[in-house]
Amino acid sequence: MSAPVLLAVIAVFGLLPFLWSGLVALVRGAALSDGAVSSDAHEKLVLAIMLAPIALGVVFLLAPQQMTSAAIPPMPELFEFAVSDVAVSANGGGAVAREVDWFLVGSLAVIAVYVLGLLKFAAPLILAHLRLQGWSKSALAHPSAPGVYISERVPTPIAAFGQRVILPRYLFELLSDAQVRLIAAHERRHHVRGDVAFYLLLAWLDALLWFNPFVRAQTRNCRLAAELDCDAAVTAASPEMRRAYAQTLLKVLKHTAGDALPCAPAVFSHRAIGDHRMRIVEIMKRDGSSRKRTPWLAYAAALALAAPMGAAQLALAQSAEPLAPISAIDDALANVPAFSHRPVEGRLTSTFGERPDPFTRNMAFHTGIDIAAEEGTPIVAAAGGRVLRTINRGGYGNVVEIDHGGGFVLRYAQVSAFDVREGDSVEAGQVIARVGQSGRATAPHLHLEVWRDNTVWDPARFIDLPSAD
Repeated sequence: MSAPVLLAVIAVFGLLPFLWSGLVALVRGAALSDGAVSSDAHEKLVLAIMLAPIALGVVFLLAPQQMTSAAIPPMPELFEFAVSDVAVSANGGGAVAREVDWFLVGSLAVIAVYVLGLLKFAAPLILAHLRLQGWSKSALAHPSAPGVYISERVPTPIAAFGQRVILPRYLFELLSDAQVRLIAAHERRHHVRGDVAFYLLLAWLDALLWFNPFVRAQTRNCRLAAELDCDAAVTAASPEMRRAYAQTLLKVLKHTAGDALPCAPAVFSHRAIGDHRMRIVEIMKRDGSSRKRTPWLAYAAALALAAPMGAAQLALAQSAEPLAPISAIDDALANVPAFSHRPVEGRLTSTFGERPDPFTRNMAFHTGIDIAAEEGTPIVAAAGGRVLRTINRGGYGNVVEIDHGGGFVLRYAQVSAFDVREGDSVEAGQVIARVGQSGRATAPHLHLEVWRDNTVWDPARFIDLPSAD
């Protein structure tokens, strides 16, 4: 993958979403002013708005295109390897100049840091999920409360998959039957809301976007809003139990110290003391007047700012897009040079477009065509032109790049020897190189690419090619 593509991916999925989520967090903070949490639906909306640029990036990068050309940076701008081009003279000798491609090295370093951070956050999450599954399997059904299970191992009440409410055994010694029913009602509310899967999603967002403090703060807001909603449902069903419910939560908090799994809804899903205090205050308020109204006007203003962000996402995504706009096809078909000669006699072994990589067997985009021939078979210029470069390009091997006019540049790659020098003028049919396998190849062949205006085209559209027989 080239450095421009890596940089575009980093910007599309990292930098721009980071800046955007910071702006949304700023608008949210200004709208609520005192750090309070608004309604559950509102906090989910804020999170969705924060994640919108990432979704746009995925759409722009993965949207299928039915084209016959691929917009890939031309060879001078490619960063195939961390070492620059190796200049080669016509007779194969010449000085070698190597220079580290710091753009590529930097991009790979950023990706490596991200992967290490992801592993750091994802590994405990996976272990926590496995631990939760083990707790759920070992829990014993409550004899008189359907759906309620008792465990010696869980540190705090938990809503688990399978519509299970798992309560630690110590609660039955610490609390009265009425208080236990209040805690179970809280966890059942999580099941009604679909929070078991939602909390798991939030936990994975925290892991995947570990570098984004704004998204991580918003996932915390979503959890707190969910807990407040469950508390409100419990107190609405038993308003006379407000004080008893608040006392119950305090007792549970004292014994758990907030020690709960991040991937499961629990009476205390995190360790923020300020959040617990807010919940107790909300429970004791009878009219619920402190819950903030959704600041729709402020978010409408924030969404209005999304237009330039979306434009930037599109521009960056298109810089990494493997396919070109269809409007470029008509331009390429105009002023085509007279490609009167077949570059080499042989057998067509690989065509332009998607194909299994011959080394990895994974699907990859092939930017040219391959013609198999015996080592040393002469390669001729498909049309008259001027030699731009004769170089060694790593995976391409030795390459002759010729400007054939009309904006068309052809790359003759994998050659074993050069018969021309940079700056030479060549005629159609003139021998320019010899077939070889000087780069990443499985057998001697010519790899031929057709370029025009930073876009690579199917050579079969312009040049007479041999058959695959």
